[in-house]
Amino acid sequence: MQRQLRILIAWGVLALASASPSAGARPDTTPARPVPHAPSIIDNTARMDANNLDMVVTNHGSFAYDLLTGGAGLIYPKGSTRTAVFAAGPWIGGKLAGIIQVAVGEYAQEFVPGPMLGGTFQPDQPAFKSYKIERGNTTSPDYLNWPVSQGAPLGKDGKPLLLGDVTIWSVYNDADPSQHIVQGTEPLGVEIQQTTFAFNRSGPLGNTIFLRFKLINKGNFTIQDTYFSLWSDPDLGGFTDDLVGYDMTLGMGYCYNATNSDAVYGAMPPAVGYCLLGGPIRSAPCGSDTLGVTSFIKYINGTDPRTADEVYNYLQGLHADGTPFHVNDDPDQPFTTFLVSGDPVAGTGWLDSNPADRRLAVTTGPFLLQPTEAKEIAFAILVGQGTDRLSSISELRNTAGVAKEAYRALISVEPEGLFATRVDYGAGGNPVSIAIGDLSGDGNPDLATANFGGSNTASVLLGHGDGTFDTKVDYEAGYAPVSIAVGDVNGDGKQDLVTADFISSTVSLLLGVGDGTFQPKLEYLAGGSPNSVAVGDVNGDEKPDLVTANGSRATVSVLLGHGDGAFEAAASYDVGSPGAYPNSVAIGDVSGDGNPDLVTANEVFNTVSVLLGHGDGTFPTETEYGVGSAPRSIAIGDVSGDGRPDLVTANFGSNTVSVLLGNGDGTFGTNADYETGFSPVSVAIGDVSGDGKLDLVTANYFRDAVSVLPGNGDGTFQAKTDYGTGGGPSSVAIGDLNADGKLDLATANTGCSTVSVLLNIGQTPTTLEAALDLDPNVINLKDHAPWVTAYIEPSGFEAASIDITSLRLAGSVPPAPKFAVVGDHDRNGKPDLMVKFHREALDPLLTLGVNELQVTGRLVTGEEFKGSDRIRVIQPGQGPRPATISPNPLNPEGILTFRTVTAGRVSVKMFDLQGGLVRILAEIPLLPAGEHELRFDGRGDGGKSLASGVYFYRIETAAGLQTGRFVVLK
Repeated sequence: MQRQLRILIAWGVLALASASPSAGARPDTTPARPVPHAPSIIDNTARMDANNLDMVVTNHGSFAYDLLTGGAGLIYPKGSTRTAVFAAGPWIGGKLAGIIQVAVGEYAQEFVPGPMLGGTFQPDQPAFKSYKIERGNTTSPDYLNWPVSQGAPLGKDGKPLLLGDVTIWSVYNDADPSQHIVQGTEPLGVEIQQTTFAFNRSGPLGNTIFLRFKLINKGNFTIQDTYFSLWSDPDLGGFTDDLVGYDMTLGMGYCYNATNSDAVYGAMPPAVGYCLLGGPIRSAPCGSDTLGVTSFIKYINGTDPRTADEVYNYLQGLHADGTPFHVNDDPDQPFTTFLVSGDPVAGTGWLDSNPADRRLAVTTGPFLLQPTEAKEIAFAILVGQGTDRLSSISELRNTAGVAKEAYRALISVEPEGLFATRVDYGAGGNPVSIAIGDLSGDGNPDLATANFGGSNTASVLLGHGDGTFDTKVDYEAGYAPVSIAVGDVNGDGKQDLVTADFISSTVSLLLGVGDGTFQPKLEYLAGGSPNSVAVGDVNGDEKPDLVTANGSRATVSVLLGHGDGAFEAAASYDVGSPGAYPNSVAIGDVSGDGNPDLVTANEVFNTVSVLLGHGDGTFPTETEYGVGSAPRSIAIGDVSGDGRPDLVTANFGSNTVSVLLGNGDGTFGTNADYETGFSPVSVAIGDVSGDGKLDLVTANYFRDAVSVLPGNGDGTFQAKTDYGTGGGPSSVAIGDLNADGKLDLATANTGCSTVSVLLNIGQTPTTLEAALDLDPNVINLKDHAPWVTAYIEPSGFEAASIDITSLRLAGSVPPAPKFAVVGDHDRNGKPDLMVKFHREALDPLLTLGVNELQVTGRLVTGEEFKGSDRIRVIQPGQGPRPATISPNPLNPEGILTFRTVTAGRVSVKMFDLQGGLVRILAEIPLLPAGEHELRFDGRGDGGKSLASGVYFYRIETAAGLQTGRFVVLK
């Protein structure tokens, strides 16, 4: 096969050497085209002929040009002798150290076959040829010898990448100085991998050939202001009556006939187009953009560029001498880089005239091409066939539209990993912190950022519930807000915002109106230069308090809340040694005594401080633990699944997270470090992978990315996976932003003044369902009751098949196995599992109001299941006390005890298991606030004694609804 190839190639070179430059073209045309200079081994024999088009494809920067005969190289229709294009090829130009250098493929080619190696070209090799593969043929020599070592692409299955029904692949470069004989510049050092493909179809795709170019800077220098162009000499049938045009909407240059009487195509001349399908992606300080067509130029035979400057001027959309074009060639009209961009079909705008032998170039740029960097650019060459010259343009436009959609569908790939490509939204100037909460009261998560830049604002982005967000609205905060938290600080049931203001050494309160808008700020003094703020009840009075970490003072400040949005003066507590610079603070009961504690990340001395609380808002005891270098952020969570809170820090200096497993008594083990992306500045904990195990997510400032470290459920973590964000992410938050049951990410991007939303696209595992009933369903965090009892009733599996050790409530709370009992506890004929969970582990995870809790677990056979119920958390004096019935079971009498907060109407009703009303125990129009008892005599409406079984009560008051269960035994 190689021997045959060598013979064919050698024959091709001889044919070129003996042929006149205009052979097979038009002997009466002057001036003649430049004499081509050929490399010693070339492959001019490949043809893309999968459909209605038949186009020559070479391995050295020329296509649609028959170098073997010197004639036109695109036949339409296939099988005829009529041709629509004489020649085409790539032009590339840029600046190296300010000097213009170009490489062109036209009548002569300044490219040589093969990939570059060591910064230069390689000696000719027969393997540097065009490789052609076809659908359904996996035994052809080209398929079996697919040149992966040269850069040929593979599909996801590891086999040669077939695009369309036929693909031709080759690679060439401009690194041979002796080949630059057209414009005479030094090489750019660019390798071009060209993929040509087509579909064997009828209709528009049957008149389309796709070309994808992968440009790689294999040299040692950055190429600045790079342009890439598809150049062509479109001889549409007869070459003397051609006109050209540009379609601004499609990004397509095209050639059409001046009359309906072409020397080759007769009364129905087609139109041929050159359409940009995908431009280079150009990096920008805050993301990237995809370039489209930036110029379309035309010139006639005899005015081909003769110098590198002339080529580069054409690439920029200028005259060859560097002067600009004017619309309609009228010096009084504006400059333009898009010539003849009118509509010949409608007869409007700037139209070409004076038909002649045209050249054209469709160009994109400028872009930067750094050493080893690659850019992909895709074009299509298309033919439109109508009943006359103008209807052929209409058909060409339709074909271009179909080709664009086909290419978009072909290259679109499902995002891999857990998160989709980010979507960015504008925020205020330099946001450094982000929080998620329902700020508008519509049940949809919203975003809030603290903006450190000169705006001194907090930005609010209201969510639609589908992962999209409204344009930001800014609210004034203190001077240089650097941290933001969400909470109901005035007890009105509406979410408020709190910022830590670095320069003014204050905290700012923005009280929520309840519709996503906020009142003007209220400021309270905090410690010096607060870096972080957290909201929580630290003194046990069920009123939210504020805590700040104050870097310059090495303290934390505690501002005790009155419950109405007012706060006492800050009390400060030392953190670490002087100069420790605490950067982040979190609140949680890490000692298991029911009292909230504080933890800080201390950047300068590479430690965390644990301040154990006394339950009265004081924190006199502090202990330090070592972590990685320069911890910037700290989070609390049970990452080991043992019911004991653990600590995690993001370490800016060592590019790690440190995990400190808790002993449950306020002490922690030695840190274990795990690699993250470069420069982590924020860490968050959540089950983003959906496997019931807590994962870690960091925001990596200088890498414009987040790192996700999947948890193993035992306090260890797997290797990170990075996902791109906007520029300079300083903070990351976790929440379900589109209500699909999967946790999403949001980052505050300081460098670009944006927030990035990364929606979770991980597979939702098929999970069995179970009915969950939690008792009690109303909790006062002050009462310190030991248990929450869960009744789990399976659907489609047996209660006895549940692996009790796998059960988790609220993601991390384990059960007490010795209290697990299988039985028909609700007397409905279906066995359920009764299991108890420790309140001391659950309470730190609850917030005031309604909490949607989920129990998850596995069967002994490995299948997963879940169930959910709600628990309402109340404050003393601000909500009903959990109702009780005693004794329970009844035999048959008992007393129902409940409490009302305010005077108002009260209704107490009893129901059976089917939801049927059994008895109205009380309907009281106005019941005073206080403790109340109702005696129940075991009878239903009408005085009939109730049968043994399970019943439910429902108490409706002005403060809300309570339900419970009881059993009647006789």
